[in-house]
Amino acid sequence: MNIQSHPHWPALEKIYHTLVNNGHKAYLAGGCVRDALLGKQANDLDLATDATPDAIEKIFPKTVAVGKAFGVMLVIEEGISFEVATFRSDGAYADGRRPDSVVFTTPEEDARRRDFTVNALFYDLNQGRVLDFVGGVKDLADKKIKAVGVPEERFKEDHLRLLRAVRFAAQLDFEIDAETLAATKRLAANVKTVSAERVHEETLKLLKTDHALKGLNLMHETGLGKALFPGWQGVFAKSQQAYQTLFATPDKDETFAWMRFLSPWALQKDLEWVWILDNYRFPRIMHRHLKRALEHIENPKHFFLSTPGEQLSLLGEESVRLFIRICSQLAIEKTASDRLLKQWQAWGEKMPEAWVQGDDLKGHFEGRELGTWLHKCFVWQLEGRYSSREEMLAQVPNFLKT
Repeated sequence: MNIQSHPHWPALEKIYHTLVNNGHKAYLAGGCVRDALLGKQANDLDLATDATPDAIEKIFPKTVAVGKAFGVMLVIEEGISFEVATFRSDGAYADGRRPDSVVFTTPEEDARRRDFTVNALFYDLNQGRVLDFVGGVKDLADKKIKAVGVPEERFKEDHLRLLRAVRFAAQLDFEIDAETLAATKRLAANVKTVSAERVHEETLKLLKTDHALKGLNLMHETGLGKALFPGWQGVFAKSQQAYQTLFATPDKDETFAWMRFLSPWALQKDLEWVWILDNYRFPRIMHRHLKRALEHIENPKHFFLSTPGEQLSLLGEESVRLFIRICSQLAIEKTASDRLLKQWQAWGEKMPEAWVQGDDLKGHFEGRELGTWLHKCFVWQLEGRYSSREEMLAQVPNFLKT
């Protein structure tokens, strides 16, 4: 394990040694151990400890009680937030989301309450060894996503785990263990109780993985897609080739990830994409860009009927660029869409400054007419109708005659 190469490692070590020097056990826990064993760099470094939340607050000067009742604290070191959680076992989950109560306990019990075996590993920094109480190391070697203990029990405790099983399979390019997969199919409808924010977050993580198409296929196979996204069954069945093309290569841009996912709805004139946008808590600006882009996708020919200059003048809008990227990928008006993308790159991915400004035309035009002529001048500039600002301004007397 080469986890020491993580940029946050020095700060993490300080927290670890502080806990140990105060008489506590502390282990690296969860995803960071999994990723280190796979030779990947984890996003976050988390610690599990026998120190209670009260003890953590006393030991460290900067803490945030993000989930104190569940034994979860944030410790701030060198300006970085680290999750430090107390070993615990969980009581009943009445709401399918959080345990009604927790008991602070041992590493063994803590491992057994976690979701999947590959996420239930600990690493002892002092002894340099992995602590595996649930067979997670073997499942990593076998490339299996397997629920800890009885799959149905784990999924009934927290319904989000149904979606996480599929996401981890895509993220790690693993297969889901047969019993775990069967339980996912049986309980798929339970995912409807998961909050919109959590569905949005988990689906986005899936869409940004290198194997998003695998995740989408699993969403279809398990019934999770049908439970979460209206119209999914029909859209997915008719969009196999489109999804293979759209997700052939990974893309980490969040807005484009959603654009690739939702475009088949718009292409099939299935307006359920509007419901998905409105109900899964998209950030306001992202919502606006996606809505406009998907409206273009519903009728792409309308955009391409405008003049090349008009098309170029709209490239400053993110919604238009999202639309054009999808068109390029799916070979919709491919020559035109590729030309637009190439020009955008040639501009350094920013719109050129207009040669003619309002002051240049004041005294000749006013009000709405002024705006109309400024736009015409910009379109002509982009089309290359004139070679310079001076040449264009010299034509102002001719504009007045039209």
